[in-house]
Amino acid sequence: METAIPVRRFLAVLILWVSATSAVADPPPVSAAHGLAAEGYDVVAFFEDRSAVKGDRSHALMWRGAIWLFSSEKNRETFEMNPRAYAPRFGGYCALGIARNKLVPGDPDTWEVVDDRLYLTANERVKAIWVEDLSGNITMAEA
Repeated sequence: METAIPVRRFLAVLILWVSATSAVADPPPVSAAHGLAAEGYDVVAFFEDRSAVKGDRSHALMWRGAIWLFSSEKNRETFEMNPRAYAPRFGGYCALGIARNKLVPGDPDTWEVVDDRLYLTANERVKAIWVEDLSGNITMAEA
């Protein structure tokens, strides 16, 4: 079982991990520009507030090799209790890109919650294509 841990406890391990992984053969499991998952947005807020809300470094934790930021301690704790329920599908990579076998970072400003799962797309144009056939695109991406 994967668990989320506060960033402070993870820094020493992170330094060792970075020095040990000089070449990465596979893409990281989470799209994390500059080490921040979801570009620093609070992924719990997509569900609770139905909006894209920037997180704060004072409410951060490390999970799946990335730093996740939250707008409140409550949202951090909510995520920590069940990170898979709130983390974007496909590690935050563009859902349509995954459906088309392309690895493109997702943009938290272009998102959709479908069946209690968060999906990010690369931009507004891509999101428009994604939502034209949500179920078909989700099926292709899952495959």
